[in-house]
Amino acid sequence: MSIKFKSVGLKRTLSPSETWGFGFAGHLAFLSTAPIIAAELGWRSLWVWLPCVPIAMLLMFQVKRLAQRWPDVSGGTPSYILRIFRRYPLLGQYAAIGYYLSWVAFVPVNAIVLTDLIQANLATVDLQAPTFILNLLFTLLMWAIAFSGTRALAIVTLFFMVPAMGLLLLFSVQGLGWLIFSPNSPGLFPSPSEVQNLPPWQFSDWAKSFFVAIYGIYGCEIGAAFMADSRSPQRTANFLNLSAFLIAPIGIGGTWVLARLSTTSLGDNAYLAFLSASSNFWGPFAPPLVTFSIASACLLASATAVAATPRMAYQFAQDGYLAPVLGIISRRGVMGPALLLNLTLSLLCLAWGNISQIVMVTGSAWVAAGALLHLGLWLRRRRSFSRWPYISLACFGIESAVLIVGGLAWDGQDLIVGLLLPGVAIWVDWIVRQVRFAPFQAQWWIDRYNVRDRAQVQDFVRFQVLTLIGLVGGSSLITWWIDRYLGNSNTTREANNLFVVWLLTAVFLGIAIACWTSLPQATAIIEARQQAEHFFKIALDAIIILDERGYISQANPAAERLFQRPQNRLIGRSLTEFLTDFPTDPNTWIDRSEHHLILDEEIRILDVAKSDRSTQVLTEYVIILRDITERKHQEVSLRLALESQEQLAATATAQARQLEDTLEDLKRTQSQLIHTEKMSSLGQLVAGVAHEINNPVNFIFGNLSHARDYTRDLLDLIDLYQTYFPNPPAAITEKIEATDLEFIIADFPQLIASMHVGANRIREIVQSLRHFARIDEAQIKAVNIHEGIDSTLMILQNRTKAKPDRPAIGIVKEYGDLPLVECYPGLLNQVFMNLLCNAIDALEEYHSVSKSRSGAWLGRTSPTSRESLTQTRRSEIQIRTEYLPNTRTIRITLRDNGPGIAPDVLERIFEPFFTTKPIGLGTGLGLAISHQAIVEKHHGKLECVSQPGEGTTFYLEIPLRQDHTP
Repeated sequence: MSIKFKSVGLKRTLSPSETWGFGFAGHLAFLSTAPIIAAELGWRSLWVWLPCVPIAMLLMFQVKRLAQRWPDVSGGTPSYILRIFRRYPLLGQYAAIGYYLSWVAFVPVNAIVLTDLIQANLATVDLQAPTFILNLLFTLLMWAIAFSGTRALAIVTLFFMVPAMGLLLLFSVQGLGWLIFSPNSPGLFPSPSEVQNLPPWQFSDWAKSFFVAIYGIYGCEIGAAFMADSRSPQRTANFLNLSAFLIAPIGIGGTWVLARLSTTSLGDNAYLAFLSASSNFWGPFAPPLVTFSIASACLLASATAVAATPRMAYQFAQDGYLAPVLGIISRRGVMGPALLLNLTLSLLCLAWGNISQIVMVTGSAWVAAGALLHLGLWLRRRRSFSRWPYISLACFGIESAVLIVGGLAWDGQDLIVGLLLPGVAIWVDWIVRQVRFAPFQAQWWIDRYNVRDRAQVQDFVRFQVLTLIGLVGGSSLITWWIDRYLGNSNTTREANNLFVVWLLTAVFLGIAIACWTSLPQATAIIEARQQAEHFFKIALDAIIILDERGYISQANPAAERLFQRPQNRLIGRSLTEFLTDFPTDPNTWIDRSEHHLILDEEIRILDVAKSDRSTQVLTEYVIILRDITERKHQEVSLRLALESQEQLAATATAQARQLEDTLEDLKRTQSQLIHTEKMSSLGQLVAGVAHEINNPVNFIFGNLSHARDYTRDLLDLIDLYQTYFPNPPAAITEKIEATDLEFIIADFPQLIASMHVGANRIREIVQSLRHFARIDEAQIKAVNIHEGIDSTLMILQNRTKAKPDRPAIGIVKEYGDLPLVECYPGLLNQVFMNLLCNAIDALEEYHSVSKSRSGAWLGRTSPTSRESLTQTRRSEIQIRTEYLPNTRTIRITLRDNGPGIAPDVLERIFEPFFTTKPIGLGTGLGLAISHQAIVEKHHGKLECVSQPGEGTTFYLEIPLRQDHTP
């Protein structure tokens, strides 16, 4: 299991002192754990705290090292455990979740303790309050505050933590002083008789009490859970030193006072135990002070748990150990999913109701987490963050023994449940990851956090007044009830105690109400103000605030740059001192105007915009000044340039049009020249090849007639030999049979005849190439048109043959009786080549619709139409020539039975560079050059007639005689 740790994205919103308030919650747990140990062991409880306190102090210093190692990690110790057990992630997850669940249980446990305190005071006057309602109230109270953010909890915790810690330290120090110096003191140490009267004790008794001590004192490092929230992480980490040093006077000193002055017959009731001990030196002030200490300890420990546990779950989710939904945080830093999970767990514990079982079960997971922490520090002993690895190993041994022996001494069944609890939580988390329930998905929470709350209270003042009336009225009613039913002299102490509890509860209740009413509004106002101040500072335009007399009260940095003065030299001065043409009376100001600013003989033109900002007691004006000097200069320059441009507009337009036409002609001429040059080079190449081939062919052809005569003479001679010498010698006979003389005599004349045919064929091909090239005929010459067509067909003969993907293309000639025609023979042959190649391309593409070159060339019809046409008629090209005596022109008609051309394409086929062929298969110049050759060079006509599915026909007409040279 490979885990990638992520840095927490929390905002650092807490001051170091606010994190310190949370850091004392573990010390206050002494108020609930010490009486249990004192009732169990008496003065022997010192032997529990003496080793427990140094271990806790060393743990504090170790956690400080871990906090400095990972200052951006939230959640404190359990998050550090996950990093220590990087190699054993499942074990680390078990320990971290056990630690986390123990802190979650703090809230319902303290709610039950606080309810028992109230019930104990009411019981003295035979009154009883609804237990379930009080438990629910004290449980939900902290969560109500937490759902609006951590800052409010931090402030109220710090406010009450100072007196609570002060009273706890005062109890320890004053109690020790009273034991030492008071004449009524029973003595700092127990008398021999007291020692002798104590029953014998065993290791299980010590382990049982050590188990309880760990549950409280190990929590003193909780301040590290807020490292990622602190604006000064180093100062928060340094506070752990102070927290560690305060463990000794509270743990040892407080236990000493409690063991010597508290009566063991009172049992483990925290209130009665501390009241019995403190009454000796606090006198009549003891009841309210003890009540305040216990009540504040419960409320503050709950507040710390409510603030810390969401950060643990949040960090677990960030690190991949819990469902990702728990890692979602709102824009204002509220961890909604984690808070909801912790609230649910608290309500489950509250429904359970058995405080001893809750403490035992979660305490077992707590002690196991502490033992595993020390084990992990020993396993990672080579790392710098492990300070005392061998001491950690010893602590692991002690805690393991305490977990087993002490846990079994309390309740073996609860011990087993507590050890299984983290595993069950891991299994439940796995189920949550699999379930597709929307609130279990991170995106569901993200969508809701991205939507601003628009359900604002319409009349906020009215709502606040009604809330305060209810709060003040309720406080008065409860105070009256306490005075009415508990106001006699016999119940004054209980009345004071209840009043203290109610005071603390009312404060937290008032804060909870404010968190859901005024604080969100105040936060929104602060955020809006901060945003406005930010925009005010970063604005590029100069912004100044004028009072109702027109004097500057505020100026942003851009205004300082504009006026070239610091803000202190602008505030209190009138704007008219800088803008001399600016009106002095605010009533005459207009919303927008232009003014001149004179600085060091430099005049700047300003665009001044004004808006009012009025309240019930104050009227201010927001002035936005923008330097438009450059823009004005540019406007003048543009105006002059525009006037000049208007004079040249007509000429420029005409020249532009002429240039465009010239450019198009140049582009077209350039392309045509390149094409013509290519064709000329090709003609020279063809002529050269034809010449080179023609010489040896003439040599061969000329000698073939002699070879035929020689062959005939030799054969006649052989015939005479056979006539006069019918019986030649044996050697000649064998040679005749070996050479098959009869076959040679019969086949040799045919061989000579086939060679004559082949040589004649080569002569015809060479003659066609020379006719096509005509490189020596660049001027007008009277030629036979049919020779040019035939030579072109000869060159294209290979393309018209049958191929695997199509049948042969038939050539149908319908030549008329034509006289010689004056023309440019080479240029005309290029036209024939272009038109015939296009026809062959169309027919080839027509028969290969299933190949890669699919798609209609020149807007041909669909493949379905082509396939149907292919099945009904073979491909052919018809060439017809005729003489038109009326116009003294000749007409050449080239018709194919291909797919035809679409009308929109037919209109553009003679445009240069227009082509529908794929890239690389056509330049779009063939038909354009052909059109130019016929129309411009030969003063003729070139037309195309086509319909989709009906084939394509080209008509060429050229005069019989050329009257002038083009």
